Amino acid sequence: MYKENVKNLRAAGNVIFISLVLAHHGNSFAQAEKPNYALEEVVVTAQKRSENVNDVPIAINAFSGDALERAGVKTMADLAIKTPGLVYDTLVNYAVIFIRGVGTDAFIPSADLSVAPYIDGVYFPISFGLARSLGEVERVEVLKGPQGTLFGRNSTGGAISITTRQPSDTLTLKASSSYERFNENNNRLYVSGPLSDSISASAAAIYNTRDDYYEPIAGLSYDELQPYRETGANLSVRWLPTEWMEASLAGYYFKSQGVGTSLLACQQPSALGSALGISCAPKYKTNTNLDNSAFSTLKAAALTVQFFPGPFDVKSISAYQDTNGQSLVDFDGSKANLVEFGGDGRQKKNQPQLFGEIFTQELQFVSNADSLWSDQLEWIVGLYFIDSTVGYDPVGFALAGLNNGPSGALGGAPPLPLDISSLTGPLAELLSPLDGLVSNSLQVTGSLDTEAYAVFTQATWSPAAWLDVTAGGRFQREERRVYNAKVGAEVVAVGQPINSTLFSYPSEGFAEDNFSPKLNIALRPWGDDTMIYASWQKAFKSGSYNIINLTAAPTFIRPETVTSTELGVKTSMLDRRVQVNAAIFKTEIEDLQSQFVSLLSGGVVQFQNAELAIVEGADIDIKWAASEHWVLSLGASYLEGRYDTFTDAVGYTESDGEFAGMYTTEQDYSGNTIVRNPKVSATFGVNWHHPVPGGNINISADYYYSAKYYYDAANQLEQNAFTKLNARMSYSHDRSNIDVSIFGSNLESSEYYIYQFQTDFGVVGKLAQPVSYGVALNWRYGE
Repeated sequence: MYKENVKNLRAAGNVIFISLVLAHHGNSFAQAEKPNYALEEVVVTAQKRSENVNDVPIAINAFSGDALERAGVKTMADLAIKTPGLVYDTLVNYAVIFIRGVGTDAFIPSADLSVAPYIDGVYFPISFGLARSLGEVERVEVLKGPQGTLFGRNSTGGAISITTRQPSDTLTLKASSSYERFNENNNRLYVSGPLSDSISASAAAIYNTRDDYYEPIAGLSYDELQPYRETGANLSVRWLPTEWMEASLAGYYFKSQGVGTSLLACQQPSALGSALGISCAPKYKTNTNLDNSAFSTLKAAALTVQFFPGPFDVKSISAYQDTNGQSLVDFDGSKANLVEFGGDGRQKKNQPQLFGEIFTQELQFVSNADSLWSDQLEWIVGLYFIDSTVGYDPVGFALAGLNNGPSGALGGAPPLPLDISSLTGPLAELLSPLDGLVSNSLQVTGSLDTEAYAVFTQATWSPAAWLDVTAGGRFQREERRVYNAKVGAEVVAVGQPINSTLFSYPSEGFAEDNFSPKLNIALRPWGDDTMIYASWQKAFKSGSYNIINLTAAPTFIRPETVTSTELGVKTSMLDRRVQVNAAIFKTEIEDLQSQFVSLLSGGVVQFQNAELAIVEGADIDIKWAASEHWVLSLGASYLEGRYDTFTDAVGYTESDGEFAGMYTTEQDYSGNTIVRNPKVSATFGVNWHHPVPGGNINISADYYYSAKYYYDAANQLEQNAFTKLNARMSYSHDRSNIDVSIFGSNLESSEYYIYQFQTDFGVVGKLAQPVSYGVALNWRYGE
């Protein structure tokens, strides 16, 4: 294994070497050839200041909003088709994000992401409902590798930074609508312009609907799955009262509702599940006994104020977020009336029970052209504060149908090894009038408070035109407390509810300090077109608690620390017609946080730490403007991620024939592949555009490949290698400013999962949407 890894890393190193050779000779070629076309320059804010992406010594995939639209990228989860090394799954309406093999598979509100999501400079820590549509965006930046210095806590895998479209100084209008398979209809509207000489404003809105591509088997209590609906709005006002001040106020609203990824479809029963009557439906079918659904609502506001007093700039970002939602989930994923999760415990209504309130404040002092020694020194100093409360209040459990009274316990397929529904069905109908008089439900409550303070700084010294030395660090103090952790029951007898507390757990908290340093050296041996950089940095992910507990107290998960080294090159050749970015890296993760799902463990979700995990790999991105009509892109990622030491783990035994394994303890997963770590992933994109009478035609296609990877630390739940092809053809009419497009996604109808995980009753999951195709109409004014 070691020799194979060395061989693979040497091959990755050859990628860097070839890039350097191309860069050196490419600059020579550029002197002899001066074409009149070049690749689009992309400006990013990865270092808290506006810079060309090729001038930043960080591995970044950056995309303009127009480029994402051409590629058919509609949601944050779709970013994976353009970003090798990014795995973006959705699970029970939670986002599960991995970059370069580093991420978290947890899906409860107290579990922190390892990839920090930012919108307009504001950190959004709750992953529930985060796989939302992008809306009207200016650009998206995917920062690979730890970003602990400038992006702070919980960015051990990287960061995804979204910049929405800002208010314009002239009237700008844009409207779009599309319709495709599965009755999917996506609508977007954007209006922007000046309100006065110093004030401009913008408003963006989305309204999207679609039917689910899974179908319930005939004979269930519902005829179809709930359609998915999402509504969103983004309002922004910018004020420029003087030359030395700028202020903007933004409001965000997003609501989604429907089955989405709350549908857990049985894939393979366990021996226990089979004994209790579980049977699985065919592909793209479901036989669950619950009308699964989820909803989430996000309300947020951000005030950004910038001052330009002269020798430095000052920027303040104040933000408040309010999130709530819930899921109704059939935990066993089948028609067996075993365990249902979410809602009010009676599974009769889906009311808000997941909540999150977050306040953040960031203050930055940034050098500018008037700063002392600005010809050689750039710097930033910042302060950061977050105060958040997240949890369930409460979340319901339903066991063996008792929540629905006598008919629920006896109706459908009972949890018995024999199918006696012919007997119990009529009996259930006779007893159904008693349902309102006799029933039972469980509710689990738990909350987590967080307060964190941080001070950070980073400075870049340029003693020569060909050398940059960057050093920085972030010191953080964090306090967390879990409280109100309890399990309650409500028994309805003769129509009267009787409430009682079954388990109550004491409050518990901890405080921790962390310092995350960074060092980066960048060289430009052949001028500004080529940069070679080497970096070493650390990052930190907070410790936390499990807040969903049944018969066990909240479990603590230790903080996660990451140390990463990277060697990379960025180069532009042939007069900016070719860009090559490549890097090799090694990441060591101490106390990697991992999730385990089991009722028999004492709670639904349990946390555990892998003592040491290591990811070694390389990635490369190439863009080529082959002519004034053709632009090609190629990206690839190689990952070798393993649990170096992962002992005393809990999990499931190996599958036995057609049955999944059973809950077990004291497992040793050392040497196994880290979850969601495809050894190879790659994307190839082609874009052709050409003038035609009355306008232009544009044809684009993106092809994505992922090698196999695993969904569990035991390496039993496997995602086979798969490909995905998206394509789009558009005609733009010059005089009317109308674009008409036809498009298709997953044109090969590849079968791959958007999630899989195992419970005590077996493996559940959901396949990704099969082939889809449609038509879109866009209109714009003032662009």
